[in-house]
Amino acid sequence: MTDANDYRIDENETSGTQYYAFSIRLAPDWQPIDPRIGDPWGIIFQLHGPDILGASPSFSVQVMDQFYIMLHSGDLDSSANSLQWEFYPFSNGELNPGQWIDLVIRIKYASDFNGSVHVGRRDEGQSEFTLVLSVENVPTLQYSSSQGEVGAHYWKHGFYRSEHESITHVLWLDGLTRGNTFEGIIETAFPP
Repeated sequence: MTDANDYRIDENETSGTQYYAFSIRLAPDWQPIDPRIGDPWGIIFQLHGPDILGASPSFSVQVMDQFYIMLHSGDLDSSANSLQWEFYPFSNGELNPGQWIDLVIRIKYASDFNGSVHVGRRDEGQSEFTLVLSVENVPTLQYSSSQGEVGAHYWKHGFYRSEHESITHVLWLDGLTRGNTFEGIIETAFPP
């Protein structure tokens, strides 16, 4: 993710609370990824910690048999001070292939258990967003206490998935926006 001047947007504890918005449409013939088979993953939006950590994303939006948020955050050297691949399903995680879905994500950045994640969803034809996930008191950034302080985290947006030889996935992503207010990102990501 880059800003208007094409500089990479990094996140850390000074980022405070930020909002992200984008739309997704899965092809009408979408075949869900079965979370019970192998080591599956299907990521459409992810926040990576510093590359030196060599870790999975600290935060990601997953598209499998439904929508999830996955957190792998906190101190990666301490299981007591981190979340190790915690999955949080949306209360409405339906994939609705063939229809646009708008998502708004609010993240309060923290390396300790003072962070939070909230997700709003609006399906094609709806005018209002519905809160489909609210997670409080979680770390949202990752670090390694043996390596020092929390470093710069960076965003990736696209479809990243585990290998599936017999499945082709087609999807559309649109309107990715970052901002510090709900109203601001709604106007930019989803213009009338």
